[in-house]
Amino acid sequence: MHKKAQQEMVGFVLIVIVVVIALLVFMIFKMSQPAKVYKSVSADNIIQSIMETTSECQTSFTSKKDSIGDLFEKCYDNKRCSNTNRMACEVLNETLTVILEQILETDNRISAYELNAYYYYRDEQQTQLMLINGSCLGSIYGSDPYIISLGRDEGLSIDLKLCMTD
Repeated sequence: MHKKAQQEMVGFVLIVIVVVIALLVFMIFKMSQPAKVYKSVSADNIIQSIMETTSECQTSFTSKKDSIGDLFEKCYDNKRCSNTNRMACEVLNETLTVILEQILETDNRISAYELNAYYYYRDEQQTQLMLINGSCLGSIYGSDPYIISLGRDEGLSIDLKLCMTD
């Protein structure tokens, strides 16, 4: 009788080990899949508004202050703000961070954001700017890419992802 109990115990332990391994494999598989990004009109509207927002940077003495969209171009060209003597990239990064932080503070449905700007030339792509903040506790909603043309076959592509509670 004692040996039979030991055999049953070993069998039970083996079943538990198989179940734990199966759960680990499932979790690794699930975590390796990229999160689904849903198309969002809200994210499109936010990125459009951001791109039209006026910054504190004025890249020439005769022009008005540049929009965020203009600053992306000036940053790519490594320009300096003539009114502050700061680099356009520095102003762009600070201004975008402030705007996106304000969005996080004012809309309690948004728990995180990710803004990516890529320079592209034909089929090649290079990251120019990436801003990420927050912890995603919901679904991810993304904008269509906002495209700034820099000439034939080249430009900047900016997209925004927002993590929103459902």
